[in-house]
Amino acid sequence: MSRDELEKKRNISAILGNIDKEMLELQAVDEIHNREIEITDCDGITHSLLVNFKKVAITNGKYLITCRDITEKKKVEEKIYRNEKIFRSFVDQSIDGVVIVDEKGLVVEWNKSQEKITGISRETALGQYIWDIQYMTAPKNTDKDTILQKN
Repeated sequence: MSRDELEKKRNISAILGNIDKEMLELQAVDEIHNREIEITDCDGITHSLLVNFKKVAITNGKYLITCRDITEKKKVEEKIYRNEKIFRSFVDQSIDGVVIVDEKGLVVEWNKSQEKITGISRETALGQYIWDIQYMTAPKNTDKDTILQKN
């Protein structure tokens, strides 16, 4: 909304829509932080707002309400979520064993095919150091130092 459009709407409800729930809640608390509200502007475009409400003592008012447009942030989050689902589907459906480790060497992904190959469950592998997992799959007469030296 433009500044002119905002100035024409003298009541916050005309901008944010029905905020009765928040106003009722403000009677019990002094502040409400980071409430997400969706509004539709005069062009029919929906926006996601992050709104903070606070009781204040100011001339001609009882409340301070601040809004931040987080529409783009929400779109990016949705895109990341969709990409994560695609990635997860690829890993889960792969017939190859897939193991992903982070920069510290901790296992952060272990798919079902890897479970079948190693006999080690995903739950057991996640959060373990990859070299500890390698030790678990090594022949029984191999010591840990030998495995670490080869890697």
